[in-house]
Amino acid sequence: MTMHCPHCDSQNIIKSGLVKGRQRFKCKD
Repeated sequence: MTMHCPHCDSQNIIKSGLVKGRQRFKCKD
């Protein structure tokens, strides 16, 4: 399953851990 950046729709994202029980992601672009 490929994740997409919710802000720019890029697939170049990395997991940045859990915050308040929700998965957080950071875009590489």
